[in-house]
Amino acid sequence: NLYRKDRQAHVKQMDPQIQNKGISERHNKLLGKAWNAESHEVREKYR
Repeated sequence: NLYRKDRQAHVKQMDPQIQNKGISERHNKLLGKAWNAESHEVREKYR
């Protein structure tokens, strides 16, 4: 998913203590919340 790829570095900066093994579940939740908060224009860019 392009959105996840683009935003993952930002999410890691927000939560630097998490190890790679723990990224998926926790970061997916953060990315899901970020996606839901994005504007229509941003969401269309990734569809």
